[in-house]
Amino acid sequence: MPLIFPGMDPYLEHALVWPDVHASFIVYLREYLLPLLRPRYVVVVESRVFVEGPSLDHPIIPDASVRHTRPEPLQGAVAVLEADPMVEVQVPSLEIRETYLTIRDRQAQQRVVTVIELVSPTTNMPDPAEAPT
Repeated sequence: MPLIFPGMDPYLEHALVWPDVHASFIVYLREYLLPLLRPRYVVVVESRVFVEGPSLDHPIIPDASVRHTRPEPLQGAVAVLEADPMVEVQVPSLEIRETYLTIRDRQAQQRVVTVIELVSPTTNMPDPAEAPT
């Protein structure tokens, strides 16, 4: 049966399956490249972590702010809008791990020559705002 979206596989890109596919592909790509690059270069699997959500370590500075000033005296009527009550929103923390490859030069103090990244598993995570209710 032909795929609905050429170049995509909904089974492999499922949020529960994709991290495993991504991690396995990184390891297999490393094993493929190693014999082609030896002895001068080494291929290393590395990872980084992104943390999204509230942080108590540093303040979050808004992009814009509203400043209240006294209005100039006007002739005629003035409308005043009362502020809505404050609403507290709980934002869960989300930790995202991504793996990638670096090719390092053994003869130049392990200097990074190339970084190879694959499609991030985070691009395959469903948007919580679009989740069915």
